[in-house]
Amino acid sequence: MFTKLALQAKSQSTWQATQVYTQLALKAQSNSRATLEALIEVKRPKQISFVRQANLAQNQQVNNGVIPSRERKKRNAPIELIVEEADGGKKVD
Repeated sequence: MFTKLALQAKSQSTWQATQVYTQLALKAQSNSRATLEALIEVKRPKQISFVRQANLAQNQQVNNGVIPSRERKKRNAPIELIVEEADGGKKVD
């Protein structure tokens, strides 16, 4: 298909027609490559390896998705607002 379209592009008299046939030839080549890659993948699938995590530390603890207690306290602490009063003193809200 690619060869046929490329030869037709070569025999065209206007550059617009040559461009159209060349684009069609390149699309045909790209589709052919993608089809061949898919067929190769079906015939010879890639090896899948299952790797176990190696924990080599003596006292290692991993808590995925858990907020450490010191950060939890910081997040839940109320925000204090310091307001200056008219007499020059400061007040905590």
